[in-house]
Amino acid sequence: VLELGTYCGYSAIRMASALPMLVETVEEDPLRVVITRCMIAMSNLSDRIKVWIGNSASVFPRLQGPFQAVFLDHAGKYFLRDLRHFQSLNLGERRAVIVANHQLKPAAPEFLWEVTQSHLTQVVSVPEFEQALEDWMTITLLTRHIPKLGAVPPGIRALEKLSNDIQSRASDRRVRRKVGALEDWTNFVQEMKTGFGALDISATAKFESVTEAADE
Repeated sequence: VLELGTYCGYSAIRMASALPMLVETVEEDPLRVVITRCMIAMSNLSDRIKVWIGNSASVFPRLQGPFQAVFLDHAGKYFLRDLRHFQSLNLGERRAVIVANHQLKPAAPEFLWEVTQSHLTQVVSVPEFEQALEDWMTITLLTRHIPKLGAVPPGIRALEKLSNDIQSRASDRRVRRKVGALEDWTNFVQEMKTGFGALDISATAKFESVTEAADE
């Protein structure tokens, strides 16, 4: 398994604990890499997780592969670029599985358009971490190479701008701390769902937690 976007190692540790295979994870922030390696050592998983420091451009040529699965958990604006790079180096097994996080908040519209139009993809509705908001994850079985250039509808370009705008505002601490910040995200999520819906893109499955299943 290859993960892009380690943060502090939570998902890498969860995957390595659950799967009988090596997890390789890529993170370009040196401080996060230090924290991750400490967390991995404390979890006694140093032989199961390999942490690479750098971005995809610098790390990909050094990877061996082939990978059965890829978890995209870094900045969504790089998802499509990095997946194309991954395929160009033949790092994935034939029909590799690609799982992408944050497809609704803050979204990666061009990536979502590509995988829902030309690959076998499930769009899964999931609760956003620590917020009463909906997010989406995609699970894709790659069936072909993604072209370097592809035409996308104007609606996707509009959603890209909407995503970039709110991410720019969210990076401002003054905006994040204001009382209406959660309302801004709530409205954003609804706008994205409406925009994707106009393009016939919507959630095809819903995540059900163990607690929810037990309550039924």
